[in-house]
Amino acid sequence: MPAGLTQEHLASIGRVAVCSAHLEHSLDHALRGLTKLDASMFALVLGETSARHRIDLFDSVVRVKLARRPVALGELQCLVAEMRDANSQRNRVIHDAWTTKSMRSTHGVWTQLGGYAPLAIRFQGKKADTTQPMPISAPEKVAKTLTSARRKLQAFSLKHLRIEPSWPSKPP
Repeated sequence: MPAGLTQEHLASIGRVAVCSAHLEHSLDHALRGLTKLDASMFALVLGETSARHRIDLFDSVVRVKLARRPVALGELQCLVAEMRDANSQRNRVIHDAWTTKSMRSTHGVWTQLGGYAPLAIRFQGKKADTTQPMPISAPEKVAKTLTSARRKLQAFSLKHLRIEPSWPSKPP
């Protein structure tokens, strides 16, 4: 375990992973209902695509299906924006390197971090880019955002697409 990280901190990052998996499962369930693909064919066609690409696919397919329903399309636009934002936040929490110490990159960039914060070094050629610190409470907010997006996806799917949720809308 990286120095200085507590069990609470690791658990909050884990909650983001679990809530993200639940959103992705609900998204896959909706896509299967829209495309009428069985589980094996769905896994073959879309199994290796990222959540971002599946969100884009959901958006495209639903836009075609609901083309003559402007109110539903407005709801879709809000839902897709929320899912994209939740997925982007999820990626930051899951893929950033978390630490509570000051760290030095291989390119000599020093970053002072106060409290619990992530340090993410993204290498693009020889250039290093460091993200802003994130407090320990941030992953909990991201988990709630992911759960909210999942609930809205399930409600939208039922209301406009007649696709029943794959499980009750309670948070994991």
